Amino acid sequence: MSTSAFDPVYALHPQVLTALGSGNEFWRNLCLGRSGLTPLCKTFPDWFPEDHRKVGALPVEKNDSRLQTVLDRLFSLFDDSLWPLIDGIYAATSLGDLIGKHAGAPEKAIQKKIHQHKTDLRIISSACSSGSDALSLAALAIRAKQADVLLVLAVDSLCPAKLSHHITFGTQSPTQGRPFDLKRDGTSFGEGGAFCFLASARGVERLKKTPLAEILGVGFSCDGYDITVPEPTGKWAALAIERATSNSFVPDYINAHGTGTLLNDAAESKALRSSFDTSHCLVSSTKGATGHCLGAAGLIEAIIAMLALETGQIPPTAGLEILDPSLELSPIPQTHQIQKPIQTALSVTFGFGGVNSAIAMRKA
Repeated sequence: MSTSAFDPVYALHPQVLTALGSGNEFWRNLCLGRSGLTPLCKTFPDWFPEDHRKVGALPVEKNDSRLQTVLDRLFSLFDDSLWPLIDGIYAATSLGDLIGKHAGAPEKAIQKKIHQHKTDLRIISSACSSGSDALSLAALAIRAKQADVLLVLAVDSLCPAKLSHHITFGTQSPTQGRPFDLKRDGTSFGEGGAFCFLASARGVERLKKTPLAEILGVGFSCDGYDITVPEPTGKWAALAIERATSNSFVPDYINAHGTGTLLNDAAESKALRSSFDTSHCLVSSTKGATGHCLGAAGLIEAIIAMLALETGQIPPTAGLEILDPSLELSPIPQTHQIQKPIQTALSVTFGFGGVNSAIAMRKA
């Protein structure tokens, strides 16, 4: 979907919950280059008593109900008066908790949370692209006139069992995530959630909310190159970007996937450089601030791009101190605070298994 010949799809009323906080606190901390990452020995003292790897975890009393806690806190930000105005929900999550009541079945926690509202629910799980894909599929549904108002929801948790798997994979940094940095050595995982509304022009009137952004295009590809390793040339990631954008689209700001692993940052840099003259784009990754929020990452980061369009504040790349010159990309370093009105933005997400997603938008 990358043509403006269709009726517009608007994004409005977003909320984000991460280790950096929520609401205005989240946005202020993010734009100041702060990080919400904390050592494992403080977050999971029973599991990792002397481990100082950093993650973006929320304070939770019981590790076997982290997803439920994240859901509860996210919905505490929701305006219940809006439920009757919603035509349906597109929800996204990855594996959720691996221990506890809903182990390996996060959809049950989501269904339980919203069942009393009797709203049509679709749940998308496509690894770390889940949040982006839920937003994209909801946009396509509105463009196809299947609905006027859709709630897009993404949530994921970081239970210690799941984190142990990522440590075994070697994807979790032994220190902390440093996207695009010369000394990067892996990502820092996190948890959290987000929601926003997508609406047609009729839906905007129904909600009586001011749109932040118009979704111009969405794009997908899946290369299946490897379970965990990104396709090194970036050509399939670039295909998702191409499918989301028209020939005339150039983003003023790109919220990069930017995990901080050696292989992902290299492949992503190639994909972005092959798609645009990135010297004219502001680029940052926000995973060094929030952690990699897994199935919720794509929606959180798309909303960050929307907030950048609304405010003209461009979040820096927390953890980026010395840029890796081999990447031939110039993301905003941690210490830079940029205020610049922008009109267009792109959010990209690349998940395990080669699931690639891109969302193009402009200021509403």
